[in-house]
Parts: sequence; C-alpha cells; structure tokens
Amino acid sequence: MAGGLGEAVAGLLARELPTPMVFVNGEDKFGQSGTPAALMEAYGIDAKHIALAAKKAVAKK
Repeated sequence: MAGGLGEAVAGLLARELPTPMVFVNGEDKFGQSGTPAALMEAYGIDAKHIALAAKKAVAKK
C-alpha cells in the first residue's frame, strides 16, 4: 500500500524516532459487502489483528 497514511507515519517515525512497526493495512483485496465487524475481520483490521500486530512490533524491540 504505497502512499497511504501508514507510509506517511512510518516515514516520519523513521526520520525522527526509529520505532519497530507492523502495518495493519487490510491487504490488497477486492471490495466486499457485509457488516462492519465482518468486514473489519475480513480485511484484518479488527481488534484481534491489531493486537497481533502490536505483539509482533513489541517482539522486534
């Protein structure tokens, strides 16, 4: 995912405060229909996936 908010934040952190990070970006998938909760899970941006990404980032330290 080039040029998004995550890339901007990552660039700033890389310059100012090098920080371990893991992107939670929903991957490249075709659009789907569903409830907000089902879509967040399908795209990997629900609380479970965010917690896993946070654990991966902390493990990098």
